[in-house]
Amino acid sequence: MLLLRTIPPIQNWTTKQQRDVSTNILYHTLFSKNRKMIKADIDTLKHYIDNGIKLIGTYESGALIAGGDSDKYKEAFTSCLADIKALCLGKGDLQGRAKGTVIKAFRFIPKDNGYLIIDIDRNHADGIDGLELFYTFFEKIGKTRDTMPQAMQNIERGSFPCFLSTPSGGFYLYFKFNQDVKVKTTLDAKGIDILYTKQAAAAGSIKLKGEYILHGKLTDAPILYGFIKKHILQPSPLANSNLKYKYTNAIIKSLQITPFGIKEKKTNIVVTKFMNITTHGMKSLSTQTRMATVLVDVIIKLTVLHTKQQLMAGICKTQYTS
Repeated sequence: MLLLRTIPPIQNWTTKQQRDVSTNILYHTLFSKNRKMIKADIDTLKHYIDNGIKLIGTYESGALIAGGDSDKYKEAFTSCLADIKALCLGKGDLQGRAKGTVIKAFRFIPKDNGYLIIDIDRNHADGIDGLELFYTFFEKIGKTRDTMPQAMQNIERGSFPCFLSTPSGGFYLYFKFNQDVKVKTTLDAKGIDILYTKQAAAAGSIKLKGEYILHGKLTDAPILYGFIKKHILQPSPLANSNLKYKYTNAIIKSLQITPFGIKEKKTNIVVTKFMNITTHGMKSLSTQTRMATVLVDVIIKLTVLHTKQQLMAGICKTQYTS
């Protein structure tokens, strides 16, 4: 069931249009929750394929039809409609994956396809309403509903140009975004997730609770608004000068300063004693090791300095961006 519709500017809506759109979302959400779906919606999945989006099938358990080896995992993503149809019929894809099992759900990686998705959960058992918290989050920082772009002002009434209604009554808001940056996984508010490098369910997919329904066209997704982008980007690991100093100091201690330049005492520099020094929970040892490696590259270039004090002064003057 594909809902490809053009939504007029909200200020031009009649009361009947507002009621009809709101009822439409509610109807499809409730309808999908109370019927047993037989198969995924091929027409909706085709809309993804037509827009160049590669999909991967998932079993009812949520497991992907391919996993483990990274190459096999990547190869299982397909933009071939024949593959999608075969998986939906239980015939497996061209490589024989999932043969004998009817696949009803598909996922994709937003970042790989030029999208970012805000996942707003609703109807939680604990009573959390992600949409209410979404508006509250921005209101606290001075961005009220009526100062947001018109497409964001009445999400529950269908004002957003491209979104999914989920089986639980939530929303996937689609934005165009394609930057090689680190993005948070949540909006620092309960019930709101950010899907960028993480897989997202494609519309037309079926779960036990119902189906994911597309409202609008993927091409109508707006470019990610600046006021949202500002709050979902991970801060640069070296943005905190104090953090930069402490990591740099740790690296300097593992270097040998000689009249002939700077040598590393160890091949691999591991700064485990600084694992808890973070800006926003950056606790990955591999991340810290990469940071150390980059800083070492900067340090080794400063071979004209022969004391740790001079070296530290030189590093502080070095312009470095992550």
